Amino acid sequence: MRVAVVHSRFRSPLGGTEGYSLRLARSLRDRGHDVAIATGSTGREVVEELDGVELFLLPVTNVYTPGTARRSLPLRSIWHTIDVFNPSVLPWIRRTLAAFHPDVVHTQNFQGLSGALFAGIRPFPHVHTVHDSTLLHPRTVLREDTHRPPPLRTRTRLLERLLNGSTMIFPSRGLLDVHRRLGWRTSSSSVVLPHGWELDWQPQTRRRGGKRPLRFLFLGRLSAQKGIPRLLQAWGEGGIEGAELRIAGDGPHRGLVQAAAGRSPSLSYLGWAFEEDKARLFEEIDVVVFPSTTPEGFGLTCAEAILCGRPVVASKTACPEFVRDGENGLLVQGGPDALRAAMTRLVGDRALVSTLAGGARNTAAELDWDRHVDRLQDLYAEVRTA
Repeated sequence: MRVAVVHSRFRSPLGGTEGYSLRLARSLRDRGHDVAIATGSTGREVVEELDGVELFLLPVTNVYTPGTARRSLPLRSIWHTIDVFNPSVLPWIRRTLAAFHPDVVHTQNFQGLSGALFAGIRPFPHVHTVHDSTLLHPRTVLREDTHRPPPLRTRTRLLERLLNGSTMIFPSRGLLDVHRRLGWRTSSSSVVLPHGWELDWQPQTRRRGGKRPLRFLFLGRLSAQKGIPRLLQAWGEGGIEGAELRIAGDGPHRGLVQAAAGRSPSLSYLGWAFEEDKARLFEEIDVVVFPSTTPEGFGLTCAEAILCGRPVVASKTACPEFVRDGENGLLVQGGPDALRAAMTRLVGDRALVSTLAGGARNTAAELDWDRHVDRLQDLYAEVRTA
């Protein structure tokens, strides 16, 4: 088949959705399909990874371009209004698809290319992966109590009409249920198809002798929605006796993390972790902590932990469906005190850590990437012949 994978932009360093889109394009290419990526912006490292994948680029101005200063509220409001339906995107996506002529178009993140993207691909069989809650709100994630004023509800209604007749892929039943409860009522076909993942690296399993501290790892964006303030409050200036916390990532709360690391000798800030760093990181730690405060579509860090045989301590709000309480991790309901209690429990019960690690290794098969791509290919064939 000829498959066009569309993602709004590939920022550096790559996030989970960008990494998924690139991996999918490469896997489809390796299986003999003709693949193109269409995007609004990209970097050199992405181009280098796309050997054999055709690239179509439309430079689109975006007030959220990485490396730029935070824009004013009026400018951001104007941008989000334009990004509901940006007519300048239409001729680009139409020219792109006319040149490549795909059998199926698979869209990922659309923000930055706007709802006009969906209008431009109407003549072609189309699937859209719902990675987060952007169909309901311009934020990538939201809670069910997030206020959605009339303009945002109108935005959702427009997107419903533009996606009418498309096939919607939800990576979890929970994410589909959230959309339905918050009013998503498109007549498009909805399919629950869990993500898969594979590691480009593999940590060594080492014998852990002695009485060294239990090592926790947070890996991801340093932001409030990812639970950084909650984690730092749970850890406290004195830390947890018998444990160490390592934080890797970057984001608006980097200064907060650096200050906390300066006060607590048991807390280390490692900066951004590139792919080549992850094998060492996961080899050295025992448990991944995932304290996000909002629902997550997939939870890439959790997937990497499970594939490495590392248990996860996660908030119930954010927890992906493949992390299960008492089987391969601990799920936390509540704030910093509840998070601290779960971490302290593991410090005092190393046998439980070993049991959960074994459960993580058993769960890894659920994340098989090849099986995920198999299911996508079957879905492409169904959509193409519908």
